[in-house]
Amino acid sequence: MTETDREGRERSTTPGTRARPADRPQTGPIDLLRAFTGLRRNLSLYPPGHRVIGRSLGELARIVERTVPASGHARVELLSGVAHMGGYPFRSESRAHPELVEEWSGTGIECIEIASDVSPDDLLAGARVANALASGGATHSSARRALDEAGVRGVALTRLTPVETTLPSFDWPDAPEKVVARSYADALDLARETVGVAFAGGKLRATGVEALLRKVSGELVDDGVALAEILAVKQYENYTFCHSVHVAALSILLGRRVGLDGDAVSRLGEAALLHDIGKRQIPVEMLRKAGKLTRRERRVIERHPVFGAEILAGTPGLGALTPTIALEHHRHFRGGGYPDLGDRVPHEASQIVAVVDIYEALTGARPYREPLLPDQACLLLARLAGDQLEPALVRAFVSLVSFFPIGSVVRTTLDELGVVVHIHEGDPLHPRVELLAADTLQPTGSRLDLSERDEDGEYVRHVAETLRHAVVPADFTLPAMA
Repeated sequence: MTETDREGRERSTTPGTRARPADRPQTGPIDLLRAFTGLRRNLSLYPPGHRVIGRSLGELARIVERTVPASGHARVELLSGVAHMGGYPFRSESRAHPELVEEWSGTGIECIEIASDVSPDDLLAGARVANALASGGATHSSARRALDEAGVRGVALTRLTPVETTLPSFDWPDAPEKVVARSYADALDLARETVGVAFAGGKLRATGVEALLRKVSGELVDDGVALAEILAVKQYENYTFCHSVHVAALSILLGRRVGLDGDAVSRLGEAALLHDIGKRQIPVEMLRKAGKLTRRERRVIERHPVFGAEILAGTPGLGALTPTIALEHHRHFRGGGYPDLGDRVPHEASQIVAVVDIYEALTGARPYREPLLPDQACLLLARLAGDQLEPALVRAFVSLVSFFPIGSVVRTTLDELGVVVHIHEGDPLHPRVELLAADTLQPTGSRLDLSERDEDGEYVRHVAETLRHAVVPADFTLPAMA
């Protein structure tokens, strides 16, 4: 649950790639690097045309098909020893991860871009150029020329600028410009007066926190309109009091979903409201920095759980669990993460807050990126299940937010289009869909159950993306949800 570079400032963990196949809807950058590295190594060991090279090339092509969005491209950036994709850092406890990143970094390559329509010849050319760079037989300018002269369009191997500029800088408001639900508006007002004041360096008062908790747990979590506003994509930067309200509300709901009793849910809610209070010790310009963090800046930001625990432990009237969750919400459920607490396993409540905190950070705006759609955020959560996050909690949360609503149009990893007609309660990541014609979006009369598995027990297909701008014909009616 280590935070690095841009996203690490705001998230409780970073996506890894060791989750079980059932919990990993899409392949991450580590698998792509591993397959590309295998091709590079075999090109060095075997003569052209050898069957081992063919197998490596076929494996890389399969990984590309599962990783690269249809009609798009995948961009893997290597920053400070960590592979990033889509602006998000991916980590794994495997020793192979840093070794792979280091091997590529040794070539001077900091960015690998692969298009969805990349050809086998392009992949071979890219691997050969990377080997030439690694051996010193080519410079970056000559490598670019070699790829251009060979007509390679599906692969690009480049350096990054010292200050990362691939993600635009955004100027987001600090809170929603319009709130519909009265319970939500009241909760935000109370949070601004308590948590917001504390974030600004004012005194944190337990009585104010108690009043805010009553509002959140007593009204807000039972207000469907308010929850819809919380779960939606947030066109504002919610890293202080808004974030606190959202994490508390969703943590309370998740705690109830997994069977915590009333007292436990209340303790969880208080701690969730205050889990990030340690960030008040971090300079605002560091938290909101749009460029790449220095190592010193990362170390400072990674101290905020300790700062938070110290602040909360010294605040009279708070529950004993509240400082613990502030300290642990960036820890892996199997140990690891930060701060370094040895082999200590986080409290269950800390694990709940960790799941919600990631979702909240991903669906909120940041100076360096736009917010993710709820389904994209849940797909990233699913990649963490089994390694950094407790799988049962991830499944419960995904089921709670139901991010593939009935009627949404999705594309599968096999490039099929369909409209969601049924959500499986035990497997919401793999709904049943009615297939649509790609050109007209008219129903074809066929259905697919995305929960289908092959003989090895792995999913045959996953949802690759929700189509934001797809328009289903007006005369299309959803079939009965059998």
